[in-house]
Amino acid sequence: MRVLNVIGGGLAEDGMTIVVATHFPDHALLTSNRVAILKDQRILAIGCPEEVIGEDTMRRAYGTDVHIVHLGDPINRRICVPVAGKVIP
Repeated sequence: MRVLNVIGGGLAEDGMTIVVATHFPDHALLTSNRVAILKDQRILAIGCPEEVIGEDTMRRAYGTDVHIVHLGDPINRRICVPVAGKVIP
């Protein structure tokens, strides 16, 4: 989490372009202003995290149902939560 704080709180604000690869959509929701979702070596979706990281896109990318949950905390975090037992073939 400390690395994400450095990325989101300093380097990007100083005008640096940061490229991060992750399998955790929560990281992108927390720190990014532009994301690309990849599947099978192709871009599935690209844009701002609030538009791209949604239940439908995550279902297509990961093959499982998820819920995007708003935590309602001071920084208005959203997290991606897998739905138990719902794997899409």
